[in-house]
Amino acid sequence: MFKLKTCFVLGAGASHNYGLPTGHELKNLIRDSVRGGNEVQVAEQATGIPAKKFQEMGDALEGADIASIDSWLEHQPEFLEAGKILPIINISSD
Repeated sequence: MFKLKTCFVLGAGASHNYGLPTGHELKNLIRDSVRGGNEVQVAEQATGIPAKKFQEMGDALEGADIASIDSWLEHQPEFLEAGKILPIINISSD
């Protein structure tokens, strides 16, 4: 069908049907991963951002009622860099 390598970027509503997490599920994956998962070490090595920053982001996500990580990050600029890598690590590790 496609002759060139093609990448589709789907929103949570469409991608959930293909096994990717919703925004709420992704928030929980990220929050849980910074509590002792390997993801923090991978993220720290990949970005140079201290593990403590990822853990602080996980703590901040604890009570957050969000539909999307992106919209949450707009109001949490201190976690913007960490917030860009953790979704990728969490989605790709499944």
